[in-house]
Amino acid sequence: MLDDATLWLEEPLLRTKGESFAKYVGYEARLFTQFGVRIKCAHSDRGGEFLGNDFTAHLERQGTTRKLTVHDTPEHNGDAERSHLTLGNMRRCMLIASGLPKWLWGEAHKHAVWLWNRTPHAAIGFSTPYEARFGKKPDLSGLKPFGAVCYVRKEKSDKLGARADEGRWLGFDDTSNGIRVYSTSKNSVSVERNIVVSSREISPLEGEDYSIEMPAIDSIDNERNLITHDPVAQPIEDVNPAEEIQEPVPEGVVTGKRKRKPSSKVRAIMDGKAITGDELDEAHFTIEMNLADAASDASAMDPRTVGEAMKRPDAHQWTGAMNDEIGRLAKHKTWIYVTPTSDMNVIDSKWVFRHKKDARGNIIGHRARLVARGFTQIEGVDYTSDDTYAPVAKMSSARTCLAIAAQRDYEIHQMDVKSAYLYGRMEEGENIYMRPPRGTQLAGIKPGQVLKLQACIYGLKQAGRRWAKKFRSVMTDVGLTRSELDHGVFYRYLPNDEFVVLFIHVDDMTMIAPSMKHMDALKRKIKDHVEVVDSGEVNWMLGIEIKRDRRKRTISLGQESYVTQILSRYGFEDLRILSTPLNSALVLSKDQSPTSVEEIAMMRDKPYRETLGALMYASVATRPDITYAVSLLSRFSEKPGMAHWNAVKRVYAYLKGTKGWWLTLGGDENSPAVGYSDADGMSNPDRHAISGYAFLIGGAVSWSSKRQEIVSVSTTEAEYVALTHAFKEAIWLRNFIIEVFRAPPLPMNVKSDSMGAIALAKDDKFHARTKHIDIRFHFVRYNIEDKKIILTYCPTDDMTADIFTKALDNMKAKHFAASLGLSQA
Repeated sequence: MLDDATLWLEEPLLRTKGESFAKYVGYEARLFTQFGVRIKCAHSDRGGEFLGNDFTAHLERQGTTRKLTVHDTPEHNGDAERSHLTLGNMRRCMLIASGLPKWLWGEAHKHAVWLWNRTPHAAIGFSTPYEARFGKKPDLSGLKPFGAVCYVRKEKSDKLGARADEGRWLGFDDTSNGIRVYSTSKNSVSVERNIVVSSREISPLEGEDYSIEMPAIDSIDNERNLITHDPVAQPIEDVNPAEEIQEPVPEGVVTGKRKRKPSSKVRAIMDGKAITGDELDEAHFTIEMNLADAASDASAMDPRTVGEAMKRPDAHQWTGAMNDEIGRLAKHKTWIYVTPTSDMNVIDSKWVFRHKKDARGNIIGHRARLVARGFTQIEGVDYTSDDTYAPVAKMSSARTCLAIAAQRDYEIHQMDVKSAYLYGRMEEGENIYMRPPRGTQLAGIKPGQVLKLQACIYGLKQAGRRWAKKFRSVMTDVGLTRSELDHGVFYRYLPNDEFVVLFIHVDDMTMIAPSMKHMDALKRKIKDHVEVVDSGEVNWMLGIEIKRDRRKRTISLGQESYVTQILSRYGFEDLRILSTPLNSALVLSKDQSPTSVEEIAMMRDKPYRETLGALMYASVATRPDITYAVSLLSRFSEKPGMAHWNAVKRVYAYLKGTKGWWLTLGGDENSPAVGYSDADGMSNPDRHAISGYAFLIGGAVSWSSKRQEIVSVSTTEAEYVALTHAFKEAIWLRNFIIEVFRAPPLPMNVKSDSMGAIALAKDDKFHARTKHIDIRFHFVRYNIEDKKIILTYCPTDDMTADIFTKALDNMKAKHFAASLGLSQA
């Protein structure tokens, strides 16, 4: 709450936005009681906490005029928005400089507000809000650095014990004449009177590391960019006569011979020890940019625009990356220059910047890519809807290939195609025009000209499909056949039941061969057609770290780096570790979705869909143990409530404690693929059962958790429907292994813990109780009769798929996670 007349700021801490109205009423009453003034106008954005019926009725009773901003225009509420940014920067800087734990952000916030009200502001004539409100200068005699080491006198102590406890200075208490102190031994905050502040340097607490490795900055550039401001500039006694100020004298006016000397403030400005008001604003901007650059470099955030990249300390590396990209585009003859006409649809272009990282997330290079803004293409003019699909290898296919390769101790290598999409060419009669890229001057282009594309660059709607067609022709020339069961997988049979397999995801190729002789031959053939980067043995694939144990014939997949990244991205690093992804006693439903204005306002700023989407990639890649939780929480994406948000945070808390887990595949070559199918229909309020299945080759290569679309009338029926979903995956996996790896056409074993469902799948003797079941679910019975699938019984305690149907307690969750192949490295 910001007073426009004095810039006095009050920002009380809230547990929920629903408390906003009560805080406003208290603020209004305090203004009237203490200063005899009433609020004439309340200016705010259109947040739900300000538009409630109670808030509106109160303003009308008090005769207060309301002003609201137009949607998507926060600049209309600029003073309040700017104060949020300033206080946020102050909080962050104080916590980093002091090394105090992040949970003390509330104390840092209160002290930042205290400093705001006692800091000069240009809007009120470089006076302080305190002076504007109380008519006197603030007393800063007791002010200490936030987090300064201090000692609190102990009132009771034994004869040989310490007379004081060490603490940290957090600021002045609002309700007493005391100091707020954080006790490092008690890990709590208290208000104290008898303290002594130490002069020793602050050191971070144990376990806290806020250090930022700053890049080396040239001293000359540093002096040019940063302005030193000494607020207490000392008078300069010895002044050079050449620097004395000479005032202009009009003609005919006789003046005395006394020469005026500049004041101490003017001399300080001339010597660079003080700055003017305009220079102060410029200095603030420069410091903010330098801090942003340092923080960005420390966290390896990618620049979003050319301008931002050029302001970074590594600007020369981004410039080099842009020049390399232009060189690659020119090499592929990507465009020609033409003069645009009025009937052309000219699409826009954009630079995308990415840091190249290794398996541990360390920066190893810079990459700039020029992309087309495909969303500006017009369907029917620039592309057709049936010319956009491009196949990539499914995750289950990739895991199956890796598992079987590990079992047979085959070589697994990886190569990346350089500028893959540029190999896809425009077809005859296809004319697409693009604006030249910003921030780069193209050789030979004339003013006003645009680019007519000859090759498909990244971002075009049809680029992926054109590259897929080109790659298929390359694979045909190399001698590999495309799998009919996954168009992102290619294979070739060799003598002695051996094989070569390649699967691709856009431009990342993973190759499997029985020996280095066959691997080198395959690489040479591919290099004859496209330019590639040979990464050698696979250790990193699609953000997944890979390691092998050739002795045990296993391969392990992990996403520790990715989990650490998403924990940091959404501010969940400080969550308390939990042992299960979901609370088995908690029932989530749509009844917990927000209904009141306060509840809607509370959830407005929660990134529910974003955090859930980040979890989804971990779920489909290497973490089947969170699949049920992600599937369940996805049902509430349309209108999540606080209960759903807390459940998402719990999944992150679980991942934080298990981010070092690996999914291990392969093992014994004689161990065939086996499936597990389960269903649970009793724990859901809507009575829709949950189907779950898992297929293992040493570890899980395919899994699913899915809500059934029908309401089953019995657990047997629910288990039978679940078998239908599992059998569809089993048929695909069996045929894929037979086609690609020349496996014998043996039936696949699928296990169920329902004797009733097994009996129902084998014959129709329970016709009276099953005649209502849709005929499509009898797909199970037909495949058993064809001897493609063997259905066997599995005790419930060993039913691995149980983890995909319900929230389990700690012991069961760990047991089934281990059964899926998950374990600590």
